[in-house]
Amino acid sequence: MQQLEAQEVSLHKVFSSDYDFRIPDYQRPYAWDAEQAVQLLTDLEESLERGTDEPYFLGSVVLVKAKGDAPAEVIDGHSASPP
Repeated sequence: MQQLEAQEVSLHKVFSSDYDFRIPDYQRPYAWDAEQAVQLLTDLEESLERGTDEPYFLGSVVLVKAKGDAPAEVIDGHSASPP
């Protein structure tokens, strides 16, 4: 039986080797255009430049992932809208 667990994870950890994101075949295709992706990257860069300890809410992601293993199936995700 799989255990359901919710946790806040830093961006540094999300983009580390602890996660190897995989999109299952049954998921719909990526829906953002280049314009939205660039806006998100700009927003993240500005957040880093502010240098505050205030967390940046990127959004929520639902994964199926075994503890200690990097492969993580992306089941659902809702990103924060770029400003």
